[in-house]
Amino acid sequence: MKRVCFALLVTAFLLNIFGVFALADGENLASGREVTAESHIANGKSYAEMDRFTSKILTDGKYGRADFGDSAWAKFYRATGRILKIDLGENCTVDRIVTRFLQNSQAGVVAPKKIEVFVSQDGNNFARVENLSGNQSPFLPSRTNNTEIAKYEMTFKPTAARYIALSFDVTVNTFIDELEIYGSRGSTLTPPTDFCDIIEKGKGEYLNRDALGGVHDIVCFHAGYSPENEALVNNTRDSFLYYIGYRDENRKVVDTMFDAVMFLTLQGKCPSGGNLTISGGQTVMSDWITLLDNYFHPEFNLFALDEATAEMKETLKLDESYKTSVYLTIPYPKIGDIEFGDYDGDGKVDKIDCYQATLDVTKWFMDEVDKRFAEADFKNIELKGYFCNSEGITRQNHDFEWDFARDAAKLMHDRGLQCVMIPYYQAVGIDANDEFKFDAMLMQPNLSFNDSLKDDPEGMMEDFAQTAKQLGLGIQMEIADGVRWDASLGKFYEQYLVSASQNGLMTDTVHAYYNGAGPGVFYDCAVSTNPELRWYYDATYKFIKGTLSLPTEKVSTEYTSELTVTDNKRVSGETGVNGDWHCTYKMKQSPKNGFANLTNGSGTFTYLADRKFNGTDTFTFEILYNGEVIAERTVTVNVDREIQGESSVEASVEESVADIVEEEKASALPFIIGGIAMIAVIILVIVIIIWKKRK
Repeated sequence: MKRVCFALLVTAFLLNIFGVFALADGENLASGREVTAESHIANGKSYAEMDRFTSKILTDGKYGRADFGDSAWAKFYRATGRILKIDLGENCTVDRIVTRFLQNSQAGVVAPKKIEVFVSQDGNNFARVENLSGNQSPFLPSRTNNTEIAKYEMTFKPTAARYIALSFDVTVNTFIDELEIYGSRGSTLTPPTDFCDIIEKGKGEYLNRDALGGVHDIVCFHAGYSPENEALVNNTRDSFLYYIGYRDENRKVVDTMFDAVMFLTLQGKCPSGGNLTISGGQTVMSDWITLLDNYFHPEFNLFALDEATAEMKETLKLDESYKTSVYLTIPYPKIGDIEFGDYDGDGKVDKIDCYQATLDVTKWFMDEVDKRFAEADFKNIELKGYFCNSEGITRQNHDFEWDFARDAAKLMHDRGLQCVMIPYYQAVGIDANDEFKFDAMLMQPNLSFNDSLKDDPEGMMEDFAQTAKQLGLGIQMEIADGVRWDASLGKFYEQYLVSASQNGLMTDTVHAYYNGAGPGVFYDCAVSTNPELRWYYDATYKFIKGTLSLPTEKVSTEYTSELTVTDNKRVSGETGVNGDWHCTYKMKQSPKNGFANLTNGSGTFTYLADRKFNGTDTFTFEILYNGEVIAERTVTVNVDREIQGESSVEASVEESVADIVEEEKASALPFIIGGIAMIAVIILVIVIIIWKKRK
């Protein structure tokens, strides 16, 4: 008998070591029961399909191995966090919850930073449970390629509960396996009544439109180091002129446009081979100086922007006090043992070898910017703040990321400057700005670049708007480079414009804009002769001004279906396109007794009757969007040249002939001038030949 007992104890001990069996007091009340999962933010039309979850995957008694591919693990992707809820079937007394997470931070699989437990009697009203073991999970900061399992055990005072909710954050990927709830069936305890929200309801509104003072629309340019193509980082006065000022199709500046420019580092490249962004290798002081030199190059970037602003101010007769606001990027300091440089001026080479050094070198960089701004004595631009050089704050790259984001923002605020973060969609940290205190978080939808979000663009933007309101965020508008050669790729940027103009993001919050490196997509659209490309520039201008109208129905039932001609001049009508939509037109059936012309982009058509024709004429045209026919229109033309006081088909014809002759003269004038010039050149050549022969 002793041998049997000893064997059972050894077996239980070994099973516990290998994580296959958990020794516990009380019954696992969750065993075999169904679990539901909800995201902390709207996600149903975004990344939800990337989750791997079934209702009993966490209660089926199967423990996951240290392997991403093990199907025993439930997998959750982004959306800041999850809430797991379980109905125990009856009122119970619970005092402990055990679960496990998979961890490999280099692979983007990270255990939660914080876990909270809630209990309820009715499944609707929940009370937070005081976790006696603390609510911090065993976060594993190592960035090795090792895959580890983190076991998390939560103990609390015995509590009456029928429903349990577990809330935890999700950093990119979170893998969780069994959810074990220990206690006993039935309870004589008084249930808690201090109810609270599992997830705070949040702000309920977008980032305030005036969060950055007078800055509302920030266009991003790239600067820094790009030896293979310096044009990508050497931004010129000519480029800026199309951004800070709106230019019509004749390239004449007629209004202001973007009120701020942000300079990003192009892929973080630098001469040493390190990387100026949060990822990649360490950098050295000369890399940071290279970036400064590029910012303050006498022909490009800040100096060019100052010149462009001066020119626009003069053209538009703006007040002398008008300035374009500027945001610069500070390189991300990384702790390491390489020699950085003598940034503190004590004659010794320094290293960024501790957390304080990351802040010290950041202060040095800002000092250098202040010094160079003062020396440049710009009259038309002003430094407004800095870009937080990270698109997510995960601790995946560095253990100090969270602290640095908070402390760097404070350094900027101490100088009276702003700190702006532009996180990617559903990035870690977008729900923590109460801690970071950035002046603005402008989240990227990423719809223009992320294929996994493109299945339902409209639905995805609904998720975006809900999240932005919940967390108090603004938006970064993004247009893909490929629009230049394939206008249909612009449909995702169009979805930004449509959604934002309909849900308040256009008028109620701050915007940043990403349009590639070099002169940028908007510049190429502005100077393009293709009306479909030009439309993106014009629509963006109207978006900035808050006047863009893109109703869901692109084509109206109202259009000019009947025209009356009483003389021989052209008459015009409207095609019936709603709002600011850009469509193209194709003649399906031309008029038999006249000429009709369709003007792409303007939504108008014109008709000119044949000479001496009286009667009824018709023509039919198609309206196309992205090359697809979305409507067909037929126009009836009533031609009646009987004008009171004249019997003047002939008189009208003479007028029409005169008009046409004048038009033909005008259209022929360039050819006449060209012909005269060519004849003059020929005569000159002949004279020279004769002169040479005589000589």
